[in-house]
Amino acid sequence: MANPPHCPNTQQVSFVNPSPNGVAVGGNSYGSVTCYICGKTGHYSRNCWQASGRLPSQLPSQLPSQPPVDNETAEMRDFYKRATQKEKEERERKAREEMEKRRLEEDQRRESERIRDAKAREARLEATIARLLAQQNRTNYAIAATPTPVRKKSPTSKARMLQKIRSYIDESEDESEEVREEAGKLVDAIERRKKIGKAKSPIVVEEERSTRGGKRAREKDAETNQDHEDDCLKTPKKGLSAACSMEGMLENALEVHKRMSAKKVPELRKICSKEGIRWSKRDEVICELVRCRMKLAYEGFVERKEDISPLNEK
Repeated sequence: MANPPHCPNTQQVSFVNPSPNGVAVGGNSYGSVTCYICGKTGHYSRNCWQASGRLPSQLPSQLPSQPPVDNETAEMRDFYKRATQKEKEERERKAREEMEKRRLEEDQRRESERIRDAKAREARLEATIARLLAQQNRTNYAIAATPTPVRKKSPTSKARMLQKIRSYIDESEDESEEVREEAGKLVDAIERRKKIGKAKSPIVVEEERSTRGGKRAREKDAETNQDHEDDCLKTPKKGLSAACSMEGMLENALEVHKRMSAKKVPELRKICSKEGIRWSKRDEVICELVRCRMKLAYEGFVERKEDISPLNEK
């Protein structure tokens, strides 16, 4: 009879004692289970650790016995966990404090740099304003020191005018006493003025540019305007600033610069849009706003004499 085919999941059980005397000599004992994969006894092939690639399983009897956990050990474990958690929280707190400290130091450094830059800009602005005011004062002093040429009437022209007046009176057909009296008063006034001019030292008097009857017309206009102002209320004219000197203008410029530097960028953009100033850099915009405010505040206060039009003098 042929042997049956070998099956992989079948197990080999020995029932025949190979020893002729009936005594087991090595090998498998009578009735033991042998794994055909690893050749060891005590387990089946489906439980072989070599086939599944895992460690050999231990029997429950072979496992080490674990001692029971008492209360002291449990308390020690809890204490260790709490200590570890506390140490972790302490490290996290120190890390947060360090980051906050660095952030505050960075903010302080930026603030100090901003204040230092603002002071530097104020110093430059102050020096520029002082230089411009000094230049303006030198120009005004030079203009004031330069004498204005005045055309004086020579004694010959005055004598010729008196002679013409007398000849006109003598040749006039009007014999009224009123005309002769007014002409005499005019001649006496001219002669008296001539004598006073000779007695006193010569004084430089600017030439009065006015047409005949201009004074009378101005007096009439002043009376009309006075009557009109009496009839209706009118806003009083703006007076000059109390601090119109160099120090006052400098303090005003610094005050305006300080107010503009304290404003934020959106506020400065709104002011630039109202003033019609093109936005560029913050420092340049602040200087331009200060210049415009100073020009608006002191425009017309300091004027050179040659800038006045001759039409305004008449």
